[in-house]
Amino acid sequence: MTATLIYCYDPMCSWCWGFRPTWTALQKALAKRIDREDLTIQPMLGGLAPDSDMPMPMEMRQKLEATWQRIASELGTEFNYDFWRHTEPRRSTYPANRACLVARDENLEMEMYHAVQKAYYLEAKNPSDVDVLADCAEHIGLSRTGFIKSMSYIKQHGLVEEEIENARHLGLNSFPSLALLIGEKLINIPINYQDHKPMQAQIEHYLKEADA
Repeated sequence: MTATLIYCYDPMCSWCWGFRPTWTALQKALAKRIDREDLTIQPMLGGLAPDSDMPMPMEMRQKLEATWQRIASELGTEFNYDFWRHTEPRRSTYPANRACLVARDENLEMEMYHAVQKAYYLEAKNPSDVDVLADCAEHIGLSRTGFIKSMSYIKQHGLVEEEIENARHLGLNSFPSLALLIGEKLINIPINYQDHKPMQAQIEHYLKEADA
């Protein structure tokens, strides 16, 4: 029986950025399982904040910048704080989620995810803006014109909202989240931001239990 490891994320979630090295290490540790097709990894979009053209309130800006500082302190994650000085932030992550959904159709979802994170956290660009996301799309090899058309289609048909609803139905309400699906059974895997080994051990335990 093939099990599925669901990774629920938002490309503009700062804790997802902090988790990135450990998530990469976990996938490498599970590579043999994945190669044997014992395990598949299924990304799922979480959708932190819906569309908005309103500037982010100063109180929220300060709160989010403090979160970046906390993550940097706890995990050693790099952030470019110029974002808070030189852009006009909006509390809107759905456009970045749509960008990842567009890229999924080209098997480039994780490449888009990383491109958005780099633009946001390292280059102090605003992924709430479609132009920034189109630059990310071009960077990973997508057609800018085709990307913008697909973004419009996904927005018109509410496809991100549909996936977010599915994530909520599965109880994946925080980001990042991991859950192991074996048959009809969904098992939450607690996130460890600093060490992939406890998560790997739990996943291996449940997989062996299912094989027994």
